[in-house]
Amino acid sequence: MFDVFVAGVWHESNTFSPLPADLQRFRDYQWLEEQAMFAALAGTNTEIGGMYGAAAECGFRLHPGLYAAAIPSGPVTREAFEGIAQSIVAALRTLPRCDAVLLALHGAMVVEGFPDGDGELLRRVREVAGERPIVATFDLHANLSDQAFGFADVLVGYDTLPHIDMGMRGREAALILRRILASGHRPQKAMQRLPLITVPQMQASAEEPMRSIMHEVHRREQSLELWCCSVVPGFAYADVAHLGVSVLAYGAGDAAQRCADEMARIIWQRRQQFLPELVDVDAAVQLATRSYDGRAPVVIAEPADNVGGGSPGDITFVLEAVLRIWPQVEDGSAIIMLWDPQALQRVRAVGKGRRFCGEVGGFASEFSGKPVWIDGIVEFLDHVTYARSGPYMTGQKVPMGDVAIINCRGLRVVLTSERVMPFDADHWTVLGLKPEQAKLLCVKGAKAWRAGFGAIAAQEIYVDTLGPTPSNVSRLPYRLIRRPLYPLDADARFD
Repeated sequence: MFDVFVAGVWHESNTFSPLPADLQRFRDYQWLEEQAMFAALAGTNTEIGGMYGAAAECGFRLHPGLYAAAIPSGPVTREAFEGIAQSIVAALRTLPRCDAVLLALHGAMVVEGFPDGDGELLRRVREVAGERPIVATFDLHANLSDQAFGFADVLVGYDTLPHIDMGMRGREAALILRRILASGHRPQKAMQRLPLITVPQMQASAEEPMRSIMHEVHRREQSLELWCCSVVPGFAYADVAHLGVSVLAYGAGDAAQRCADEMARIIWQRRQQFLPELVDVDAAVQLATRSYDGRAPVVIAEPADNVGGGSPGDITFVLEAVLRIWPQVEDGSAIIMLWDPQALQRVRAVGKGRRFCGEVGGFASEFSGKPVWIDGIVEFLDHVTYARSGPYMTGQKVPMGDVAIINCRGLRVVLTSERVMPFDADHWTVLGLKPEQAKLLCVKGAKAWRAGFGAIAAQEIYVDTLGPTPSNVSRLPYRLIRRPLYPLDADARFD
């Protein structure tokens, strides 16, 4: 029986977001200490859920520390990071017996003072763990530094977008750790970082170019010499020097280096396939009105206001265009969600069943557009928390906070006091809405939404707007990234 310490931090930090991640944001979303971690995550499709499920098979006695997660936003405050890191390190240091460490990380955490928060946490854990093995999972949207790569014995990344394999990757990490502990040997490791920025819109693992790339990864992983390989498309919305696509590989002999080199060449050869197709907002709404076939909804996705990438969720460009171009909609034919706690206070003052007239959205930053005036009936008003039933982090609790639905002649504007990532259909259906019966669904996301309700969409249209998470990365005021980087620089080279 091996004694294994388990802990984690999950935060995707957008350095262009106006919303810092302080300690309260972690406590409000997920703050699980000691046995509460396993009580909340056992049986869920999460990394720690997968680690917990594999423990008996691996012969592990798990010792939980802290797992803290916050909805993607701006960088983590130094105070929050120190509180989380010190709690994890202290729990590890005081553990009577420990043979190894399993961590669930994100890989794109930026902290005030630390461009690579995950790497800094790994450094501190390594100081306490000494020579004991450390295996960690990380998100497909990681920006992995040399520091993070160096301090972990093995890093295991997600294979999917939308993310539906977190439990599998947690299990894989546990099995790799068992292999290390049982054999007494650690794999050779290799990393390649490419001068390439990709955006979530083009990173879907079931679509090209990622589908073929992941096929090549899985084919190579059949080799007994290769322990695992992760292609990491990266997170475009962090202005850090280690931004970019990377490949990690672990194996015996030179298998890891060969795999990393080969996969890096394949990705670079296909770099133009990662360029997104975007449509002007007005053209997108007009196209949606023409495209609706009477059977399934058209989805207008706004990647620049992707809540799952750190955007606030208050941007109004799509709402304004829908009201202006498609003002006479039949009942239930359009749904759009906005984060606006201030507007919700005014809605509560009006009350359910009454008429609400007022401005919503357009307040968080210079990217947000202008507040938009809406006029409609308050048909829902309540405090809502639900558990995800879809394939993304199945079973995870989602706090929506106070929620109101304003029916503006068929356009339902959903206001929330907490930012909500649209990774499942539950965030609509728990409110009594039926997205499959709508004409138009407006989504504050890039690709992850497709896991929950992509099957009901007749067509998906991606709009080019301002925001902290645009698919058009030329809109971002990068200062710290290394150049040249494709597609910002057409002359970028990779040898």
